[in-house]
Amino acid sequence: MPAQAIVFDRSHGRDWPAISFIALVHVIAVYAVVWNIGRGTLGSALLAWVWITLSAISIGAGYHRFYAHANRGYKAHSIMEVFYLLFGAAAFQTSALWWSTKHRLHHAHSDTDKDPYGMNRGFWWAHIGWIFWNKPEGIEFPRDLARNKLVVQQEAYFYLIAGFVGFALPALLGLLWGDPWGALLTAGFLRLCVQWHWTFLVNSLAHSWGEQVSPRSSARNAKSLQRHVLAFLTAGEGANHGSHHNNPIDPHIGKGTVDLSWWWICLSRRLGLVALRNCSRPGLEQ
Repeated sequence: MPAQAIVFDRSHGRDWPAISFIALVHVIAVYAVVWNIGRGTLGSALLAWVWITLSAISIGAGYHRFYAHANRGYKAHSIMEVFYLLFGAAAFQTSALWWSTKHRLHHAHSDTDKDPYGMNRGFWWAHIGWIFWNKPEGIEFPRDLARNKLVVQQEAYFYLIAGFVGFALPALLGLLWGDPWGALLTAGFLRLCVQWHWTFLVNSLAHSWGEQVSPRSSARNAKSLQRHVLAFLTAGEGANHGSHHNNPIDPHIGKGTVDLSWWWICLSRRLGLVALRNCSRPGLEQ
């Protein structure tokens, strides 16, 4: 993807639809916590954990390690792509097309004004502030993504898919144990709010904690307990973030930590749904 002379800053105006939606989700998430005191059900709590796990895998193994890095780390069956695109949409982090495009700009222009969520503008900007502002015009989609029919279809119907998988489906499943409202609140809104901040830690905390090892980025490798905390919270994405910036096509990011996305890739490989291409440590047992 060629470098683009595009600057991400506050000059493009506030994105009020995004601000309103994020604020609404946070308000409902707080209500969900209060509502669950005394009225929460085990079924809805377990569903929330399943949904956040599947969505985290879809963002980490799918949006990030597969699409954003041009499937140079591994190849995936179309069944896997459908899974990634469905539950990745449920994470409400834009489509795979937009997510991956911005992430490639992040790697190409780390910590500069061309980085969508660069730490050069501060912790808050990198964590969530960048989402509150409109994207600059003129961003070109990478050809490999623009030619992927599944990715293009997800982009075209993103809000429909996200709304159904992220909110409607948990509520429908909640009917099985008589708690559709609780399932919507817990596995829908509360899950989404928590998942947002877990994912955003990769852009903020993973660029703040630990030792800087990438000469072109503030991305760091966290140490000791911090490393394992970050790995757990980000499905393996954040612990060795500096090393990832040095070698972005290796899908095994969380070496030596809890890397849920990598475990999923390895399991899928055993099932014949994934073929590794560039990895320093192939194999489920590793």
